[in-house]
Amino acid sequence: MTGSGEPSTGGWKNHLGVPVPRYPWPWVPSPFKDHVLSAECHWYDTDYTFLSADTLEKYKRHGLTQVTAYIFPVDDVEAVLLASRLLIFHTVFDDYFELCPATEMAAIRDHLIAVLLGEPPTPTDLGLFRQVAAVRDECRKAGMPDFWFERLADSFHRYITYGVMEEVPYKLAGVFPSLAYGLSIHDAAIGMRPHFTMAELVNDCLLPEVVYRHPMLQRLLDVHHRLFVVQNDLFSLDREIHRETEVINHILALRHWEGMSLHDACADVMRMNDRYVKEAADLHAALLEVPSFAPFRETVDRYARSLETILTGMNQWYQEGRSIRYDASGGYPEPEYASPRPSRRDT
Repeated sequence: MTGSGEPSTGGWKNHLGVPVPRYPWPWVPSPFKDHVLSAECHWYDTDYTFLSADTLEKYKRHGLTQVTAYIFPVDDVEAVLLASRLLIFHTVFDDYFELCPATEMAAIRDHLIAVLLGEPPTPTDLGLFRQVAAVRDECRKAGMPDFWFERLADSFHRYITYGVMEEVPYKLAGVFPSLAYGLSIHDAAIGMRPHFTMAELVNDCLLPEVVYRHPMLQRLLDVHHRLFVVQNDLFSLDREIHRETEVINHILALRHWEGMSLHDACADVMRMNDRYVKEAADLHAALLEVPSFAPFRETVDRYARSLETILTGMNQWYQEGRSIRYDASGGYPEPEYASPRPSRRDT
C-alpha cells in the first residue's frame, strides 16, 4: 500500500523571506511521512481523467497522501488512505471549480451534498463524485452514524456557500473585498471543517451532538480556521503574489487596503496568529471544565488535540514536504472548469 517517498523534487521555497507560524503544540511525526501511498496514483488514473494531462501530472507530484500522513500521524494505513481520498477530492474540487460562477456552483454543491448523504453518482458525473461516494461508503463501513454524515455535509455546504461562492465574483473581477469581508470569506474558503470532521473518525473521537453544537466548541473550530488562514497565506504568498485572481490572501489585502509593505503585512498576520493561538489554547482548557461534558472529557480533549496536530502537521509539511504545489514556477494547476454550453433546444 505504500511506496517509498518521492512525491516530487519540489517543495516550499521561501523566496520572500516570510515568517513561519509558531505554535505551542508539538509536531507528531507520522510513520508514513516519507511515503506516498500507492493508491493515490490509481485514483488519479481512474477517476480524475477529466483533467488535462498536464494538470494530472502536477497532482501526481503534489504528494497529497503525504499531507494526510502529516496531519493525521496515526499508524493505521487504512485510516490515512480514507482521509487522503477526502483530501485529494477536496483539493481537486477546489482547484477545478475555483472560477466557477456562483450561479452554477449552487447546483454542483447540492449534488455533492446529496451524494455525501446517500444518492449514487450519475453516469455522466465527473469522477470527483465517484470519489465522494467511495468516501461515504468507507465511512459507513467504519460505523459512522447519520448525525456525523450530516456534520460532514454541513461542513462542505459552509465551505462552498460562504467561501467558494462568495469569493468567486471578486476573483473574476480581480477586486479585493474589504478586509473584514475578505477574512470572513477566507475563513470559509480555507475549507478545513471537512477534515476536522474526518479527525473524529481517524482519531476515534466522535463528538456527541451536545458537545459539537456547544458555542465554545464552535468557536474553537472558527479559531482554528483563522489559524489555517494565516498559515496558508504565509506559505502561499510566493505563488499567490503573481496571480491576478488572488484577492483573498490577507497579506495581499493588507498591502492593497492599508498600503503596507509585505514585511509589515506579514508581521501583522503573525500578531494575529499569536492572538488566535492563545485563544485556541484557552478554549481547549475551558472545554474540559464544562460540567455537562464530564462523561465525554477524554473525547473532547482528544478532539481538541487533533485540531492542534492537524495545524502543526500541516505547518511541518509546508516546510519539509517535497510537493511542487507551492512552487511559484508553475506547480499549481490552473482552474479547468468551463461552463456548460447550451444545447440547441436551449438556444
